[in-house]
Amino acid sequence: MKSSRNGIGVYFRRQKSKVGHLQAIVATANKIARIFYAMITKKKPFDERKVGLDDKELLLRKITLAQRILDRLNLRLSVAEE
Repeated sequence: MKSSRNGIGVYFRRQKSKVGHLQAIVATANKIARIFYAMITKKKPFDERKVGLDDKELLLRKITLAQRILDRLNLRLSVAEE
């Protein structure tokens, strides 16, 4: 899970950074169990798009959030070019 590039792998890495390795394993296993249960009861195939964000989308969200915070503080972010 820690190196997989799918939605569940991204979810695991995010949880690991928030709560630690062992709790991330439990949270990810719980998520997989809930996905499996929903697939069985609703008789629908697995939809990767509903699992979580990929790394690029998550990075864009973080950048947008940082820009909003800087705007509230009346600060600007500039990128230094080499």
